[in-house]
Amino acid sequence: MRDDDLAACAHMGQRMGQQEARMTYEEAMARLVVLAKEHNGTLTAAQVEADETLAADRPIVSAAARALDGSTNVFSYEEVDDPREWFPFSGLVFKLQASDV
Repeated sequence: MRDDDLAACAHMGQRMGQQEARMTYEEAMARLVVLAKEHNGTLTAAQVEADETLAADRPIVSAAARALDGSTNVFSYEEVDDPREWFPFSGLVFKLQASDV
């Protein structure tokens, strides 16, 4: 395997034929923001849990979601009959800036 192939495998979280679904905290936050933008600023637990990349690293994604909830333009919400499995909120609402849309 060439050096650039090894680097590509490492970047994708693969080592010696094993897949490791590890994303950084920053990558998890960025992915949550992207999903929210794709859904007009509202992100549901079902959307997050259905995303294979996010679901592969639940603790990091949950921590990122909690941090986002504490930020200025993001608010969490809870629904009474929420069937979520692991995401810490029923959803997150992002107050998008005009430049974000």
